[in-house]
Amino acid sequence: MPSTTSFPDGRANACYDPLTGGGDEDRWLCRFPGKLLASLWEHAPSKYYQSFTAREVIENAEVVYYGIRIKDGKDAPAPWGYCFVGVPKTLRIGPLNDPNGGILPIPIGCVFTVYVSQAGEVFEWRLEPADPRFPTRPQEHDAQRFPGGAVWQRDN
Repeated sequence: MPSTTSFPDGRANACYDPLTGGGDEDRWLCRFPGKLLASLWEHAPSKYYQSFTAREVIENAEVVYYGIRIKDGKDAPAPWGYCFVGVPKTLRIGPLNDPNGGILPIPIGCVFTVYVSQAGEVFEWRLEPADPRFPTRPQEHDAQRFPGGAVWQRDN
């Protein structure tokens, strides 16, 4: 199902096309740039391992927003990118055989967000507080933060 390339050339993940919301025959590739992964491997291994959780969210998103504006201002702007949101069961923070625990449960009241450029390049991922009224959505999931609104959501 998902197509992958070897690290450090990057990894690609198949996901539902956020604009068409199509089925398995209508897949879109999100790519984790190799340079980003290599840098994280060297300087922020925990963030690198979180990319495995990010892949899971891309493949199993609860909702996809279009037209992102990152609220904390630390990230590079991607005004026409996507935000994939999910609630995975676990957060990968280290190798699976790590005696100190390479996997943690996702904190209650959080979602995991993955930010993807319009060209399909993943550039950020992180835990965020969930909206208490809609626990599969991030806080402030409004038109100011996501001007294009939700373009795809899972049918429950």
